[in-house]
Amino acid sequence: FPSLPRLPQAPGSRGFLHSEDEVALPCIHKLVAASSFSKPKVLTATSSLKFIPEELTVFCRDFRLLHFYFPENGLAPQAFRVANAIAQAREAAAWLGDDAEGHHGWSCPSPEEEEEEEEDEDEEEESLSTTLLFESLRDWEKELQRLGAEGWRVSAVNERFDMAPSLPQYLWVPSGLLDHDLKRTFAHFQERRVPRLCWHHPGGGDLLRAASFHPASEPGSEDVRCLEMLLLGDRGPCVLADVAELPTLAEIQLAHLRLQGLCTGAVAEEKWLSAVEGTRWLEHVRTCLRKAVEVVSLLAGKRCSVVLQEPSDRDLNCLLASLVQLLGDPHARSLPGFQSLVQREWVAAGHPFPRRLGLLRRDTPREEAPVFLLFLDCTWQLLWQFPAHFGFTEAFLLALHDSSFSPYFSTFRFSCQRQRGLSGLSRLPNQTYRPMGGWQEPGGHRGDPHSCTFPPVWAWGRRYSRQQQEKFRNPMGLLAPAEPLAPGKPLREAYALTSHATVYVGGLDEKVSEPLLWELFLQAGPVVNTHMPKDRVTGQHQGYGFVEFLSEEDADYAIKIMNMIKLYGKPIRVNKASAHNKNLDVGANIFIGNLDPEIDEKLLYDTFSAFGVILQTPKIMRDPDTGNSKGYAFINFASFDASDAAIEAMNGQYLCNRPITVSYAFKKDSKGERHGSAAERLLAAQNPLSQADRPHQLFADAPPPPSVPTPVVTALGPGVTPPGG
Repeated sequence: FPSLPRLPQAPGSRGFLHSEDEVALPCIHKLVAASSFSKPKVLTATSSLKFIPEELTVFCRDFRLLHFYFPENGLAPQAFRVANAIAQAREAAAWLGDDAEGHHGWSCPSPEEEEEEEEDEDEEEESLSTTLLFESLRDWEKELQRLGAEGWRVSAVNERFDMAPSLPQYLWVPSGLLDHDLKRTFAHFQERRVPRLCWHHPGGGDLLRAASFHPASEPGSEDVRCLEMLLLGDRGPCVLADVAELPTLAEIQLAHLRLQGLCTGAVAEEKWLSAVEGTRWLEHVRTCLRKAVEVVSLLAGKRCSVVLQEPSDRDLNCLLASLVQLLGDPHARSLPGFQSLVQREWVAAGHPFPRRLGLLRRDTPREEAPVFLLFLDCTWQLLWQFPAHFGFTEAFLLALHDSSFSPYFSTFRFSCQRQRGLSGLSRLPNQTYRPMGGWQEPGGHRGDPHSCTFPPVWAWGRRYSRQQQEKFRNPMGLLAPAEPLAPGKPLREAYALTSHATVYVGGLDEKVSEPLLWELFLQAGPVVNTHMPKDRVTGQHQGYGFVEFLSEEDADYAIKIMNMIKLYGKPIRVNKASAHNKNLDVGANIFIGNLDPEIDEKLLYDTFSAFGVILQTPKIMRDPDTGNSKGYAFINFASFDASDAAIEAMNGQYLCNRPITVSYAFKKDSKGERHGSAAERLLAAQNPLSQADRPHQLFADAPPPPSVPTPVVTALGPGVTPPGG
C-alpha cells in the first residue's frame, strides 16, 4: 500500500476523511484473508496467519465491500504485515463501553487539521444555529414553547445526573409536580427512567415515554400520589402503548446481518426481491411504521395522551417517539427540525450508540442492533412516498448513516449526555486508514496531550462542502424558515395509506393466497397492496391479512360488501386495520340459543352489530362431521353497553321464525360464573379503545352512544401491578 500513489483528494471533500477511499476503523465490520491454497479466514487482533494472503476483503458496516489483491510481483511480502496491522489497529480503535470515560483509542483532529477547519466555522455555525442540541436549559424551554404544551415545565432535577445517569440534565414534567415529589418516582422505574413528555399534539394529546415499572418496587401512598400526578395529571384519558409488537433487538440484528450479507454477496437478479423479503428487514420497517401510525391516530383522533413504554426506554422508544413526531409534526420534517428531533429523542435521551453500532471491544458485552438504521430506513420510506412533505433528501439520510461510524463526532461516540461531558481527556493516535495511501499519522503528534471537544455530527462543514450540503435540502419539499412552523399538523396522507385505506381480513382459510385476496377485493376498488403474515416455521399464512386500497372510500365500500361473505365455506371478517380491534376482549360475551339451522354468521353479525362493535366473527357452534349448526352461538362485543343493549332488545325476539334466547355467556373454567360482573365492567370502562367505535348502522338503527367515565391508566406493562395495587 505505501508504494502505491495516493489518490487526489475528492473535490469538495474536507475534514477527517479526505476521500471515499478512506475507511474509519470503527466502520470495518470484519476482515477476511484468502489464498488459493487455503480457506478464507476472518482476521482478529489475535489471529495468526499460516499463509500469505493473496486477497484481503474488508466488509464495512456502511455496506461497502473492498477487495485488495496482492500480486506476486512486488506486494506479496507486505501482505502478511498489512493484514495483521489492520486487524490489530481495528481492535485498538474500539470503544471500551459505558464504563469508560474519555477517548480510549478515539482521536481528536491534529492542530493542522483544526487550522484548516477554521475556514469552515461559518458553515458549521449556520447549520448548528438552527439545530437544538438540548444541552442547555434554554434549548429545552425554547422547544417546549414551540410545542405550546401548557401544563408542562422544564425540570433541572437531574442536572447533576444523580437521579438517573442515562437521562438528560433537563426533563419535561407536569407543572403541578414539584421536584421534591418528582424525586420520589425515580426508584420505581428501571434504570430510574421516569415518564416524561417528548411531544405535545396541538389537539391536546401528549406523548410520553418511560421505562418499565421496576418489579421490586413497593410504592407507598405518597409515592402513588406522585406517580399518578406524573402519569395522569389533569390531562384526562391516557393509553399505554408498549413496544411488545415491535421487533426485538435480536430480531433487528439478525435481519440486518441477512440484509448485509445479501448486499455484499452474489444473488441472482430474479431472486433479489424474494431474498430481500426473506431477510425480514422490510417486515420490521412495516411493523414500526404501523405502530407509529396507531399512536398518531390516538393522539390526533382520540384526543388522549399516550405513554410509550419499553423496559430500558433507550432503544425502541427512541425509534417510535421519533416516527410519531415525524408523522405528526411538520417541523420534524424540515432539515433543522429533523436534526433537533434526533438530538433530543436519541442523543440526549441516552441511546447506547456504541453498543448498538458494534463499536465496542470484543471483550465487552456485545449488544449490537442497528436500531438507528431502522429508524432512518422508516424515514426513507416516508420520504420516498411523500417527498413534498420533507425538507431533506435521501443524500442527507445517507450522510447521517455514514457519519455514525466516524470516530470524530460526539453524537455517536457516547451512550448518554453524562458520558459526553466526561470526554475531555488527552488525544490518542489517529485511527483512520487510507487503503490507497497507507497509514496517515496526524503530523507527528502521537501521544502528546491535547484536550479537545468533539463536535456534533450536525457540523456538516467538517466533512462536506457547501455544494455537497446543498444536496441535503429538498427544493420541492418543506422549507426551513426562520419562523417556527405551525406545530402538530399531522401528515394525514401518511397514515391514511397505512391505516384508514387499509382493511383487515380475518377468518381466512388455509387455501387462500395473496393473489386470490387481490382478485377478490379488486371488485371493491383499486388495490395498492396485499399482505398475509406467514408463520416463520411452516411458511403458511396465519388466517388473516391486510388489503390496502387507493382511497379510504374504497376501503369503506369493501367493508360494506365483503364483510361476512363466505370464502371456501368460511365467513371472513373485514374491518378497518387499526389497534381498536386487537386484544380488546373486555368480557362482553353473550350466548344466543334456539337458533334456526338456516342462520349463518353473516346474519348474526348484521343483526347484532346494530348494538355495538363486534370484535370477532360470531361463532356458531357446528357439528364437526356435518358442519350443521348445533342451534347456539357466541358473540364478543367491544363494550358492555353494546352487550346490555343486545340482551335487552333481542332476548325472546323471533329470528327466522324462532324465538331466540340471549344472555351473558358462562366464563371458561369457572363454576357457573357468567360474564358481565362488576369487576369486568370496571376494567372495560377504563379502556378508551373499547368505547371509541360507533355501532354498525347499515341494517338497523343504532342506540344513542352512552356516556362513559374518563379512562385512566391501569397498568404500566404486561404482568406489572399498578402502583398501590
